[in-house]
Amino acid sequence: MTGLHLAQYRIESELGRGGMGIVYRATDTKLNRAVALKVLPAAALSSEDDRARFFREAQAAAQLHHPNIATVFGIDEAVPHAEGSDPVPGAERRPFIAMEYIEGETLQAHVKKGPLRLTEAVSIATQVAEALKAAHAKGIVHRDIKSANVMLTPDGVAKVLDFGLAKTNQSTILTRIGSTLGTVAYMSPEQARGEEVDGRSDLYSLGTVLYEMVAGRLPFAGDFEQAVVYGILNEPPEPLTSVRTGVSMDLERLVNKLLTKEADYRYQTAADLIADLKSLDVTGSGHSRRSMPSATMTGTQVAAATKAVLPKWVWPVVAAAAFVVGAAAAWWAVSHRPSEPVQVIRFPFLLPMEERIGLWGLRSVSMSRDGSAVVYTTGLSLYLRYLSDVDSSVKLLNEHAPELPTFSPDGQWVAFESTSESLLMRIPVRGGSAVTIADLPARARSVHWAEDGHLYFSMENADAGILRVPEGGGAMETVLVPPDSIEAWAIQRVELLPDGRSLLFSTAKRNHADPTIWQFDLETKAWTKVIEGYAAPRYIRSLGLIAALAQESVFGIPYDASRGVVTGNPFPILEDVEVAANSGDAQWDVSAGGTAIRVLSGGGERQTTRLGWYTEDGGTRVLVPDPYQYWLPQISPDGRSILVSRTGTDAGTWAIDAARGTSTLVHPTPMQPIWELDSQRMTVLEDAHILSIDVDNPSDVDTLAGGRMAGYVSDWSPDGRYLMFWEDDAGLPSSDLRYLDRETGRITDFLVSSIDKDFAQFSPDGRWIAYETDKTGSEEIFLMDFPAGNRQIQVSSGGGRLPKWTSDGRGIYYALWSGRLARVDVDPDAGRVGAPRFLEGVITGGAFPMFDLHPDGRVLVLPPETEEAGYDEGLFRRRLEFIVNWTSELESR
Repeated sequence: MTGLHLAQYRIESELGRGGMGIVYRATDTKLNRAVALKVLPAAALSSEDDRARFFREAQAAAQLHHPNIATVFGIDEAVPHAEGSDPVPGAERRPFIAMEYIEGETLQAHVKKGPLRLTEAVSIATQVAEALKAAHAKGIVHRDIKSANVMLTPDGVAKVLDFGLAKTNQSTILTRIGSTLGTVAYMSPEQARGEEVDGRSDLYSLGTVLYEMVAGRLPFAGDFEQAVVYGILNEPPEPLTSVRTGVSMDLERLVNKLLTKEADYRYQTAADLIADLKSLDVTGSGHSRRSMPSATMTGTQVAAATKAVLPKWVWPVVAAAAFVVGAAAAWWAVSHRPSEPVQVIRFPFLLPMEERIGLWGLRSVSMSRDGSAVVYTTGLSLYLRYLSDVDSSVKLLNEHAPELPTFSPDGQWVAFESTSESLLMRIPVRGGSAVTIADLPARARSVHWAEDGHLYFSMENADAGILRVPEGGGAMETVLVPPDSIEAWAIQRVELLPDGRSLLFSTAKRNHADPTIWQFDLETKAWTKVIEGYAAPRYIRSLGLIAALAQESVFGIPYDASRGVVTGNPFPILEDVEVAANSGDAQWDVSAGGTAIRVLSGGGERQTTRLGWYTEDGGTRVLVPDPYQYWLPQISPDGRSILVSRTGTDAGTWAIDAARGTSTLVHPTPMQPIWELDSQRMTVLEDAHILSIDVDNPSDVDTLAGGRMAGYVSDWSPDGRYLMFWEDDAGLPSSDLRYLDRETGRITDFLVSSIDKDFAQFSPDGRWIAYETDKTGSEEIFLMDFPAGNRQIQVSSGGGRLPKWTSDGRGIYYALWSGRLARVDVDPDAGRVGAPRFLEGVITGGAFPMFDLHPDGRVLVLPPETEEAGYDEGLFRRRLEFIVNWTSELESR
């Protein structure tokens, strides 16, 4: 959102991300001052109750005026928009909080430099407690006290951020699934159990922060969220006197009281805590357990033990006994502890149309190892989306035709194949330019960034084998070539196993037939056949499973990677997964911690629509009362008939009487045809041929051109000589505009490049082409002079699809993905384009936002069957699903 405006605020730069949104540095253009703007996901206020609670709590937080609290200046909702332009009407509003901008660094960043001086740690804890005291007095509970939410000014003043975030149902879910291990580690036990919280929960979190400042690490740590939560609920923290020398017993007792599991035995008020912090003698020696092995004894037990007068020789014996008893107790607690159910959270959502994943090509989606982010490609652009803010995306790249994205092991880079330049490249996730790693000898089919600092990849031609190159660039090395005994047409989903010496992958015969999974030893060069009938393997180390594709479902295959042996029968673990057509790979991934991402098969659910005429009062005069799944209606030049394709019920190509609404089946296949000038024949691109078909007698077929690639016809020139059509280039995620000369049969390139261009329409005088292209990064309408192709004029600027000329050539109608319709006045010869005027009250539906213009000026629209349905979610719009803690539900199988 950098560079955009949100209400009166101009967003300058991103400051950080969290479970409840993104924080930006912004300028208040009215008061000319810097502010911190926290922009929440739109889904955070999914209900009126959530909205009311958010504003109520944020308004209460705005009344907090304290030197240790970042001041809240304002709360609002607004539509992001570019400078100098108005927000798009009807666009999604984003809730935000404008806060005091604080120079300095977060406490989290400060602690990363090392443990703090004890006096500094106690001072910061006291200031945070003072902030909590003021907030709790007004009935405000913070709920997310952590070191990342405390800013330190250059003068050493601590300021607590993020007061005023309401505990809405949706925000709680978003915070939970988007949280990192660091965020979970600050939760109180009652928060971890999902119970109601009060000010004592904030004090527990402050105890975690104080422990972190003193020890330089968190009291409960682990590689996975489940381990952290278990520690919070069941285990005592390692005593600070065992972690760091010089820590007094008084300080340890204070921290232990803050971290007590039961809230009733914790500090009850911030005022009580402040009194103890101010009276604390951090220089007192007390008794340090830095050298004692037991981590299970409480501070009270040790303090009591030190009161006894014992000979010095007894202490090693006591320590050893304490260690044995403590170890035995710890073993018993772990071996007898009840298994805690881990919540599996499924979070499906639809991608915007401009971010639709190109499933026709290769694997397009990848998840970071820590499960915090997913990267995906449209074939033209590369997008990043964080679980902490699933409503927003970051466009990493808008060039190079990226495919096969894969995260680096540390999650800081994304590697991809540039299909337009045959390069292996990488780009930083925090923004920056893409850099080249290697020139590829051919198109890649699989790319994997391994822990050993290499990228492993297979080529489109399996004979090239599997290659690798250092992540920083360098010499490319072929690590294996399939022997003649293995019939390999494709090598899919290469992965380096945890032993660092074995590759896991699958081979298949032509058209992905007869897949087989293999393990290959890089040292001995030995091939081990794992299993037949499964493809695109992914090893899940925590479960000892290979996840592999069969019949458009992902199966779990119990596997001992150290021996290369299948240890059980395959069983389904993930269904309804989209399969990439060209690679035969499944569009899914899983993080090391067990969070999965998948593209649900079938895209979004198509919505049924009605067919009718737009009326001046913003309504629709229905022409065909029954709802169908319509495609791209085409009104005949004489205005008497409408050609339309249907999918679903009564699928096929139909002709509809424009006056009476009666329907006649023309062809049993939905063909996306266009009318010819005589209003008697239709033209289609079907089975790689351009055909002319008589509507009344479909058996009357003329072939106009043959041997072409897949695509769609678009429009005939006004004189009937030239047919403009758009065509998918082989191997490239783009479409190009070409035209057929009906007199000579010759096909000529009109607009050919690595970006999409489609739905072209001749102007009434035949001198201009209006078309749709995503050259700017999103679909917009452009004009190009015909046939020279020398002048280009941009018509839309806020998104535009499906251009239609008015009969006088002075205007163009177009649709937005939101389903709204707009008209602009144009004078191409003068290069003038007017401001868009939106048609009130109409939302079109279907697999595309669809409409057409009658010769008399009427607008044919396809509104959704019900207002609640909204516009169609699309054949090409893709539904993603995050599954948090997914692997936990597989452990019992």
